Amino acid sequence: MPLKKPLLLDAVLGNARMLITFDRQGRVHHLFWPQIDFAQHISQLRLGLVSPALGAGVLWLEDRPWEHRQSYHPRAALLRTTITNQRLGLTVYLDDCVWPDGDILVRRLTLENSSPTTLPVGVLLYSALDIEESRRYNTVYFDWDQQALLHYRRDRWFAFGADRAAAGYQCGREQGGESAWSDCEDGLLSGRGIENGDTDGAVLWPLEEVGPGGRARLSIFLAAGHNSAEALRGLALARRKGGDRLLEEAEAHWQRWLSRARPLAGAHPAVEQLYYRSLMTLKLLSDERHGAFIAAPEFDPDRIGCGGYGYCWGRDASYIATAFDEAGCHQEARAFYRWAKRVQDPRGVWYQRYYVDGH
Repeated sequence: MPLKKPLLLDAVLGNARMLITFDRQGRVHHLFWPQIDFAQHISQLRLGLVSPALGAGVLWLEDRPWEHRQSYHPRAALLRTTITNQRLGLTVYLDDCVWPDGDILVRRLTLENSSPTTLPVGVLLYSALDIEESRRYNTVYFDWDQQALLHYRRDRWFAFGADRAAAGYQCGREQGGESAWSDCEDGLLSGRGIENGDTDGAVLWPLEEVGPGGRARLSIFLAAGHNSAEALRGLALARRKGGDRLLEEAEAHWQRWLSRARPLAGAHPAVEQLYYRSLMTLKLLSDERHGAFIAAPEFDPDRIGCGGYGYCWGRDASYIATAFDEAGCHQEARAFYRWAKRVQDPRGVWYQRYYVDGH
């Protein structure tokens, strides 16, 4: 069954075209693309470990007894979630970023084995996408030649892959009798290659045998595109560069951007950290193409606990533009004022809220 999403999230990453939210366990809950306000495509996205030495089934990384700690990089929109299972002697370091130069989510997973036993371990990805927030008319299929799990609906394509070949895959229907989720439970995927409708999928990648005190690493990529070729090109580019390099390039990008900001002379380190984190958060809520700012990553589409803030509100956006100007980030403020001029009603007024493209 689809997961009921939390109203409040713990982290956000993006690149001004793609916006992704996470909880404190490192689980992705929302993916907005190709605009940061519409539409949202994730029903469920989960990661787990599979190892015969650890028993049957999947150890999903967000579940108990795993313990979780999470932190941002102090000068970049990079997120690290440290996931520890003391009983098994395993620690997973999950490093996430959205690559600034392409619409690619990078998830680098590092497994550390502090147990006295050598463990053969695989990583399992489960994905259920409701593309453009619809459970209908979706397709999922596994492309063996490209080693990619593809979800698509019309001109919204999402390609999952890793830096190595898959050991198994499964396509299904999320709420049907042939759900990939049901097939995941024993860690054995049956190889069904395509499904339509309310779809889900799973891929298993072999990590390697991890000895006592050893480490192993796997990078998983999600590339978005407007057709299959575009999504697969993004995935191929991510593989050529590799997870380490993509994370390094994202870190360098954010540090270059922050260097434009006015420094806080003599500020307490905690205040300085809050200042730079706030600037990066506001930048993540900025639309690159049109210049608008959204008030928040939309976390309440049914408006149970709030009125819906995943839009550009003139009030909130004016606060953001003022903050950018005060910080010396004039380019972002200027783009917003140009956007506001374009969308202003001929009578001279503005409406309460807009999509970033001006609708």
